[in-house]
Amino acid sequence: MACWKTSGAILILAVVAACSARETESANVQTPDLTKVPVASSATSEPVANPETDCPVIDSRNWHAWVDVRHEDGEKSYVLKVAGQVDLPKPGYTVSLKTGPTDRMMPPGQRLIMELVEPEGMVAQVITPTDVMYSDATSFPVFSRVIVGCGEKVIAEMVDVTPME
Repeated sequence: MACWKTSGAILILAVVAACSARETESANVQTPDLTKVPVASSATSEPVANPETDCPVIDSRNWHAWVDVRHEDGEKSYVLKVAGQVDLPKPGYTVSLKTGPTDRMMPPGQRLIMELVEPEGMVAQVITPTDVMYSDATSFPVFSRVIVGCGEKVIAEMVDVTPME
């Protein structure tokens, strides 16, 4: 019986020693200070608008495209004209259409890129209809299509754009 008591005492001492060793190991483990972890800047700042993908246009309508024919000194010259209207989320935007790529089809297709400059300062958040116009000399009298793009959106597409004399 003394053998069992001694064996039991040794077993208890072994268990206590193992638990003590584990407590010492876990006491040496350092937990990170989460107040010093760097935070990504986008989590604390306003999202930055990307003019190539973001487009504030809510709706658009009344798009027309035509080619103006001008007769100067017995020569014909052509001017591509585009007009339409877009709804923007607030007044004061500066809107312009810039010439984009022309495809190689015959007759060609012309892309126009809408550029918008947001108003500065505090402005009422009111949906605002805004007229958009484009006019630029071209060497083509006819276009298969004129596409108006804003960011990654196609705002309007006019087909069979012909001269108006």
